[in-house]
Amino acid sequence: MPEGENAWYTDSATNAAERFETAIGVDLVADVERKFQVLATRFGRAIAGLSMGGYGALKYGLNYPGRYVMVGSLSGALLVDDAPPGLPSESEFARIVRESRVAAFGPMGSPARAANNVMAMVAKANPATMLYVYVACGTEDSLIEVNREFVAALNKQKIAYEYRESPGGHNFAYWDREIRPFLEAVAEHMPVRRQP
Repeated sequence: MPEGENAWYTDSATNAAERFETAIGVDLVADVERKFQVLATRFGRAIAGLSMGGYGALKYGLNYPGRYVMVGSLSGALLVDDAPPGLPSESEFARIVRESRVAAFGPMGSPARAANNVMAMVAKANPATMLYVYVACGTEDSLIEVNREFVAALNKQKIAYEYRESPGGHNFAYWDREIRPFLEAVAEHMPVRRQP
């Protein structure tokens, strides 16, 4: 469960020292495979996250579909623009989100913003080579609409997915409840079985 700080699990467009996508999406996988006896194929790997981590997991899955069998996002913060949905633009949290997005992706309209837009990634994805996508979001979460838009994009592109929408907000109580169905989906889609 690596921490992505406020860097959007991205190799920063403004700070070369912040290389979260490389560290987590590439180096961590190689490190685990070097240190532990694991199935070193996509069929032994899944990735997931919540909120900003949900964005990061989806981005890694879309960028590297051959690396994982499944990707999951709980309450994913899926936009790379400056305006967090459902937040007063003058709030302290909205300011922090805006500043973190500029640090990670550069200014609005930058090539890094376009390259890290998960909606655009879905539009270009090949359904034949894509992994299974799991998305869940609470109906009281300010991110519900962008999650619905993401699922509509998956559906339009005919990418295999599961979507769970249920009562709940952007909080631990929702994530604690929704992690169980996600883990059940991982068990169902990961073709690795324990030997008796």
